[in-house]
Amino acid sequence: SDAIEATMVHQGIHRLERELTVTDETASKLTALAEQVATAYDTMVDALRRDDVGAAKAARRFKKGINRTVDDLDQHLSERLMSDAPHRQSTYRFERDLVEGYKRLHVLTRRVARDITHLRGLADLWKEADHEAPTMRIDPVE
Repeated sequence: SDAIEATMVHQGIHRLERELTVTDETASKLTALAEQVATAYDTMVDALRRDDVGAAKAARRFKKGINRTVDDLDQHLSERLMSDAPHRQSTYRFERDLVEGYKRLHVLTRRVARDITHLRGLADLWKEADHEAPTMRIDPVE
């Protein structure tokens, strides 16, 4: 939540205050990135809830697709920076900050997914040593 508040919320407020507009094409590309990051995050949360190494590995496999989307966005934003649009530099910074925010969220998602995999491996080793395997459990937040 800190990553979201520190980047995404702040950037949204900044955009509104500066009255920056994002083109439909850019908004579509940013939405695609947001959806990929959200799907990876949901997959990681599912892995955490179910103590599922397969789902954790699946959450990590979003990396290539997200990197391709980021590369496409980088190219698109560079081209937009060269346009004659008003406030193009401020808009570019805003859009780049959003991309960086989504990348940061995905890095955190991948780290948690990696930790799920490592913790399950440690629990399996513990169990093989004739100990009761610890379980990971997430209590719902009310």
